[in-house]
Amino acid sequence: MTIALLKAHGIEVTGLHSKSWVEFAKPEAPELDVVITVCDKAAGEACPSWAGQPFTVHWGVEDPLIVAGTEQQKRKAFGDVFRILNRRVSLFTSLPINKVDAITLQRKTGAIGKVVD
Repeated sequence: MTIALLKAHGIEVTGLHSKSWVEFAKPEAPELDVVITVCDKAAGEACPSWAGQPFTVHWGVEDPLIVAGTEQQKRKAFGDVFRILNRRVSLFTSLPINKVDAITLQRKTGAIGKVVD
């Protein structure tokens, strides 16, 4: 459902795949500035140490895979998560990253995780 939803919104999916955090802990992995977790299960879990000391925030959303119900209810759950994360990413990318200090950026990024609409 994720791939179908992304395609329906005009997002290119070629080459995309889920990634374990292990991919980003390898020596050849790109340095990260920000780590954003989204799974509700991850909220209380300790994050691994990241090279370069990026800041981490949690933008919890309900995992649409665990929603029981009809096909329509499941599609709605995926759509809801897409809408929420799309809005949050839009807000994040509009932050004046080069004009605020790291602590303010982390606080603002964390606050975005509370935005539902």
